Amino acid sequence: MDIDPGIDPPNGISTITVDRVIDVARSAPGGEVSAADIADSTGMSVVTARRYVRYLAQIGSLRVSCRYGKVGAPERVYRLAAGLGEDRAGSPKSA
Repeated sequence: MDIDPGIDPPNGISTITVDRVIDVARSAPGGEVSAADIADSTGMSVVTARRYVRYLAQIGSLRVSCRYGKVGAPERVYRLAAGLGEDRAGSPKSA
């Protein structure tokens, strides 16, 4: 994914890392991924992963929903926005 060159991303947001986060989201089983899942897959901290998924949700690349468990607060999960995770035939894009 390319960040629009006409829009400066916030300080600390790298296009290389944005691409890594999108790749993890694209390959997530069931299509949903949490910030903790991204952190585990990339080796970044959960705080950093959360900053990236919030940024990608803000620009419309990820959609946010909640996963409810039996106890505790719901976990935010992220899914690629339409067009980013599938090709035109509806099949997952290959990296």
